[in-house]
Amino acid sequence: LICGALLGTITPEKAIALTVSPVRIEREVDPGTTFSDKISLQNDKSETQTYYIQFRNFESQGESGQPVFTTNNSGLASWMSAVKSVTVAPKEWKDVNLEITVPQDADPGGYTAAIFGTTLAPDIQGNSEVGVESDVGALVLLRVKGNFEQGATILDFKTTNTEKTPRSLPVDFSFRFQNIGDSWVKPIGDITIKNIFGRTSKLVPANPAGSNVLSKSIRKFETSWLTSSGGSAQDPKAERPPAIPQGFWNKVKHEWKYFALGRYTANLSLTYNNDTSTTTAAKTTFWVMPWHLLAVIAAGLAVLIGIITLIVVTIVVIVLK
Repeated sequence: LICGALLGTITPEKAIALTVSPVRIEREVDPGTTFSDKISLQNDKSETQTYYIQFRNFESQGESGQPVFTTNNSGLASWMSAVKSVTVAPKEWKDVNLEITVPQDADPGGYTAAIFGTTLAPDIQGNSEVGVESDVGALVLLRVKGNFEQGATILDFKTTNTEKTPRSLPVDFSFRFQNIGDSWVKPIGDITIKNIFGRTSKLVPANPAGSNVLSKSIRKFETSWLTSSGGSAQDPKAERPPAIPQGFWNKVKHEWKYFALGRYTANLSLTYNNDTSTTTAAKTTFWVMPWHLLAVIAAGLAVLIGIITLIVVTIVVIVLK
């Protein structure tokens, strides 16, 4: 009961019903530049809220791309300025103007920070609360022009379906992208899926969300081949097929609707920083075998061959008589 009471008092403090747009700001600027941008806050609660504007630098956490906020607020976080707080009525949107001043002596390369609203005043705010409420902030990715180390590569590329040989679509892919440079990069490219005859079956976007890989880090990306219809390029709005149903005939229908058959080769080709000279590639092969559908087709062919054979034999017997 005591634990429940404590949870009841603690959880509302950390549950911040706030929507932020855009969720990401990306800019490339010269040293000594001052520029402006803005974010919009929407209060999703039923009562008026005051949000305190905070800035925090962040780094990549593991290979998921999930940002982890640091206590070191030098660099980009210290270059950002905005109003200290903003009061927003229920369901109202309110703009917050952001100004970023890049020092003239700033080192070239990438910088990352976040701007977010919190209901906790700065004098009572602790690191744990920052970590919870930062999820509703806008990430700011800034690249200062100049000479800095660049380089990236695909570490591995494979299919990740639970079944080693899928029986139908979808076919799931994952690849790990390593950025060894001093600035964040955005991998751009497609997975070209070719059938056993070398014809393109589908073009699947490799990074449909437009996610970035921070400097000196590795990020794992996941995407899927969802449909066999609709031309070579996969529709960005294509929905993921449902789970394979129970029952033989339901599985046959599922494999027919989300049909793929045979050996395929998936070629991953990526560029970054909008520079075609930075292309890196990898490939993998896989099979799709719709066993239930093939069993029905085989049985149907056997019956058809049997009927044809019976007709032919009957005709021959009649003729010989």
